[in-house]
Parts: sequence; C-alpha cells; structure tokens
Amino acid sequence: MSNEALGAYKKAIEMYRRIDDSIGLATAYSNVSVVYLELKQDSTALPFALRALDIREQSGEKHNLSISHTNLGNIYSNLRDSIQALDHYSKTLNIDFELNDSVGISMAYTNIGILYYQGGSYKNAIPFLKKSIFLDSTLGDEFNLMISRFNLGEALFGLKKYDAALKEYKLSYEISSRLKSASYLFDNGKPMASCYDALGQQIEAYEILSALIPKYDSLFSDERKAALLELQRGFEVYKIDLENKLLRKSNNQKNATISNLNFTEKAFYLGLGFALITILILIIGLRRINYLNRSLRTKNSLIEEQNLALTSQTDHLQESIRENQNLVSLMVHDLKNPLAQVGSLAQLPIDDEVKDLIGRASQNGLDLIYDIMEVTHAESGELKLDKQQISIHELLTELAEEQLKAAENKNIKIILNEDPSIKRITSDKRIL
Repeated sequence: MSNEALGAYKKAIEMYRRIDDSIGLATAYSNVSVVYLELKQDSTALPFALRALDIREQSGEKHNLSISHTNLGNIYSNLRDSIQALDHYSKTLNIDFELNDSVGISMAYTNIGILYYQGGSYKNAIPFLKKSIFLDSTLGDEFNLMISRFNLGEALFGLKKYDAALKEYKLSYEISSRLKSASYLFDNGKPMASCYDALGQQIEAYEILSALIPKYDSLFSDERKAALLELQRGFEVYKIDLENKLLRKSNNQKNATISNLNFTEKAFYLGLGFALITILILIIGLRRINYLNRSLRTKNSLIEEQNLALTSQTDHLQESIRENQNLVSLMVHDLKNPLAQVGSLAQLPIDDEVKDLIGRASQNGLDLIYDIMEVTHAESGELKLDKQQISIHELLTELAEEQLKAAENKNIKIILNEDPSIKRITSDKRIL
C-alpha cells in the first residue's frame, strides 16, 4: 500500500513540475517524505521534506510552511538530531502563533515536550506538555489530550514521580477507553503497571495487565491478531516476572517475620542481661557512695575540730594584741611626763640654741610616742591619717636643722640636694 502511494506521489511531482504548480509540487514532495517517514526511511525522506520546505518558503504560504517544519522536526527527531528537530518545531510554534492556530500550537508544544523527554530532559519537557494539555482541554480535543497526558506521564515517570505519572496515565487510559484506541490502551496500561510496580503495589500491576487482554480481543480486528499475540506473549513474560516478584516479596515478608521473632528473643535476653548488669552497677555505685559519705563525714569532723582550734588560737592572739596595746599605752603614758619635764627646761634662761635643741628633742620624743600610739591604733584598725599638702623643701630643711648640731660635733657637713620637679606631696606630716 505504501509503495503504491509512493509511486503515485512521485508521478504527481513530475506532473506538477510540468505544469509549474508550486503549491501542488510542494504538497507532492511533502507527501513523499511522509511515506518514507512511515516506512522508517528517514534519511530518504529528508531531501523531499527539505525541497517541500524550500518551495513553500518561496510561496510564503504560512499554514503549509508550518506543516513542512513539523514534518522536518519529526524526521530529525528520528535521526537523533535533536538540535535540528527543536529548531523546526520552534519555527512551527512561531508560525502557528502568527496564524492563531490553537490546534497547531498544541501539537507543537506536544512535539517539543516529546523531544525533550526522549532526550532525557524530563524537567524541560513538562512545561510544554502541560501547555498542550491546557489547550487540548480548552478545545475539547480528546485525542490530542490523550496523547499529551500520556507523554506527560512519560516525563514524570522519567523523574521517578510515580504517583504523578500514574495519575496522568490513568487519565489518558480513560480517554483511550472512550475513544476505543487499542494502541493507547496498551501504551497506557503497561506504564501504569510499571508505576504500580515501582510503588511496590505488584498486585495492582498484575490486575491492570490482566485487564488488557480481553480489551484487545474485542478491539483488534482479525488482521492484527498477530500483533496481539506478540503483545500477549510479552504480557505473559511480564506477568511471570510480577508473580516472581510477588513470591519474593511474600518470602521476604516471611523471612522478615522469622527474623523479627529471632530478634525479639535476642532482644529479650539482651535486655535481661543489660538489666542485671545495670542492677549490679547500681549496687556497686551505692556502696561506693556510702563509703564516700562516711569518708566525707570523717573529713568534715576533722575540719570542724581544726576550725575550733583555729578559733581558739585567734582568740588567744587577739587577747595578746590587746594586752600588748595596753602595755604600750602604759609606756606612752609613763614617758609623756618625763619628756614634758625635759621640754620645760627649754623655758629656763639658757642659750637660745640649746633651748631650741632641747625643745625639738622633747617634741621629737613626744612625736615618737604619738607614733607608737598610731602604730597601736593601726594594728587595731583605728589609724586615722591627717593628710595635707607638705612642702618638700620645708620638710628637708627642718630635718637638716634637727641633725645640724650633731653633725657639727662629728665634723659632718649636711648638704641638701633637692629634686626641683617634686615640690609638694600629700601625706601625714607627723608620720613622715
């Protein structure tokens, strides 16, 4: 049948060439390429499709130009030249947008989506296939909607989104049942079973494939019984594989049950052993704690005894300090009167220099007594300082004058060497 059509179309090429009918000639070239495409002779179909495209580009007839680009996209897709195929499908899409041809736009979306998922670009395929489904639903085109949903299922299956893929296959399967499309019944049924299988639902997979055979018996004509037989053999192989999977799954479940029982028994004994070890550790720990508590009580008692001894020693020391302070106070009191009497000698009619020396000596003695008293106060925490600004020059001069007489007696010369940068200090002059 295809050879007869091929011969007729080639004769049409010659006829349209003689009468110079470019539109008819382009159509004849396009038809020849389509026949070769159906015969899977894509390389032979390519030059005829290119010739048809060339003629239609010259004529500028948009609708047929869109068909030529679609035809070339199909040929390049079969030749595994995805770049050329995508280029022609994209040109088809652009032309159909110019023509506002919703059916053509939907088919272009479908072709681009198929091209992407067949090349393994599943994510890129999904947006185009969803757009195609939207347009087909809007147009009420069930046949193309069936194809688009099937292809979307294929893309989702490639992404291993089995639940979503199963949903699309089911919708396509329902449409193919209404349209009585035998080929798409099997095309959807088999991947539906694969989705069930991937989801671990082997029984559902078995049931869906079992339901396909009676449908094929009623839908296929006698001339396609051979194809049905081949599909049935494939189904039997698949069914055996599923039965084996179900059997393995059942055996695995039994083995898992036995393993769980063994594990439970082992876990019981392990738990019992662990409990005994824990109790033993607790007993040892309690005994250790009791020992530590006894040791701690002994140490606390010793510390208390040491604290009592230390408190006693502290009290004794404080008593000694008080006695020492009392003794110093008595000494100071006893020294004050004689020194005061020495100071009164300075009032007698004697040499001014001697008088001054006696006065200073007695005053220094008194100051020394006061210093002793201050030290006593400091030891008892009662020292009070009389801080004031003191001239370094005056202080050094007074000290030198006090020592001048004694120095002269010993032929010692006193020299004041002051630091001019230090003029005053803040302190208690009596202590200095």
